[in-house]
Amino acid sequence: MPERLCQLDRLISCKTINPSISMCRRVLHLLGSPTDQFSFQVSLMYARSLATAKYDTTLDHTNMYAVVHPGGFWSFPEDITDEELKVSKTNEVTAALGVVVDMNLDLMVQHILCDKRPLYNAMFEILNIPFIGSNSNVSANITDKGITRAIFLQAGLPVPNGLVVGKGDKSVLYTGGFPAVVKPCMMENSVGVELVHDNKQMMAALERAFGYGNTAVVDAFIPGREVRCGVIEMRDGEVQALPCLEYKVNTHSIRAYSDKLEGDSRNLKQAARTETWFVDEMEELELVEKLQTLAAKAHTVLQCKDFSQIDCRVSLTGEVFILEANAFCSFGPLSLMTKLAEKQGIQPGDLYAAMVNNAISRHRKSRMQKLMKFPNSSSSSSSSSSSSSSSSSSSSICTFSLS
Repeated sequence: MPERLCQLDRLISCKTINPSISMCRRVLHLLGSPTDQFSFQVSLMYARSLATAKYDTTLDHTNMYAVVHPGGFWSFPEDITDEELKVSKTNEVTAALGVVVDMNLDLMVQHILCDKRPLYNAMFEILNIPFIGSNSNVSANITDKGITRAIFLQAGLPVPNGLVVGKGDKSVLYTGGFPAVVKPCMMENSVGVELVHDNKQMMAALERAFGYGNTAVVDAFIPGREVRCGVIEMRDGEVQALPCLEYKVNTHSIRAYSDKLEGDSRNLKQAARTETWFVDEMEELELVEKLQTLAAKAHTVLQCKDFSQIDCRVSLTGEVFILEANAFCSFGPLSLMTKLAEKQGIQPGDLYAAMVNNAISRHRKSRMQKLMKFPNSSSSSSSSSSSSSSSSSSSSICTFSLS
């Protein structure tokens, strides 16, 4: 083996890829939002959930924080309390990225939920710093519900009858029947989602949806139940289906923003009215297996990494339709993915440690493969590598704004 490869192997091997060992890793938690105060507070809520969890498996992590503020400026507070956030110095993007490089990081964990999330994944890919979860291409595809819908359709996965509408389109040829659901393509937590009962209501809801972006989805409403199912990769590449979680929802209604979050933009928390339970595998084994199969297929066709989730409607006759995919997890107690895994017998701290190790393991493999392929490349480059650079997405549709 060339000397450069031997040196690299010794460097990375000192951090054993073992879910129970974290080896004093330097972890940057990226949170906030450049777009608005609401998205900033949602991200902060989830990041704090992990920060206060104190998992035994990661107690020896050196946790650092980078906060992206509305407007795009960054800060690097010692912690993410309100007091520290108020006094921390802000940096513009180019200066902030220089600070990030100087941190000599092992990993980035992203807590940003807004539509700029893929952009920040791409930044860390360029910096060759690995992170948990899917790469920027996949993240962009999932962030845009219209693109996700198109990929599912092309893969033969079941979605409600409907279409994607662009801003300014005056001839909307929707044939799915009413009631229907109108939702902005780029929003989360049911922001801007409306149940409409005729064409006039649909057109008015579309105009409101375009206030959140240039595209919106119109789906035929599916009376019935709403269920979430997810998959994880406790070992990189080995997809494991998780139990299915059902939401309390009226058979003839949708889950609204008020069913998910409550409080103003500076005091957000999960809605107290949210009620969930696990679908009983003993009583509904066929349904659970159908949901888990779809979750695994969605994970694969989207080319997700580490984890993913799908939200589905189950019709009154038992048909399952995928509403959307989700590739966000803060790994704290507030995250549904953590709850799904815990039901499977996977403790939250073990889940988080496994995800950390997945990302670092991919980094090692990618780095070694590149040096084997390009043996004359410089050995003095950054010791970190993108978690996704070793594999390219088969989903060719990708778009996100740099503005």
